[in-house]
Amino acid sequence: MPKEDQNNLLLTLQHGFKTKLFLSYVNIKFEIALINSLTSWYKLASYTIEEKNSVFSKVHLHLDDFVIIYEEDHKESYTIIKGIFRHKGNNDKYYAFIVVDWFEDTGIEHSLLKCSLYRLQATGNK
Repeated sequence: MPKEDQNNLLLTLQHGFKTKLFLSYVNIKFEIALINSLTSWYKLASYTIEEKNSVFSKVHLHLDDFVIIYEEDHKESYTIIKGIFRHKGNNDKYYAFIVVDWFEDTGIEHSLLKCSLYRLQATGNK
């Protein structure tokens, strides 16, 4: 990720970035204080998943991609990827994170298209 884009993103996240990072660790049951501040930022990330039918799929995430995230209650949420980074945990292992802008369902249906209308929330507000 270009340094200028990283700095701009961090400016939008400056209020509570470390708190949100800590809460992300808590969410994955890695509940300890953050002693490392080492982060590396990227333009893309790739990983492989195994589907239920034992088929492997390669996933590529790029900055500014529109993606669907399935939340714990299996609800679809729509997002735009604003940042991809890895952080060095206290156990000297690296953990990957994405920063997203969430779309919020307005509860309004478009009169002609008959589909839900969404609005973009500010970076990191979910």
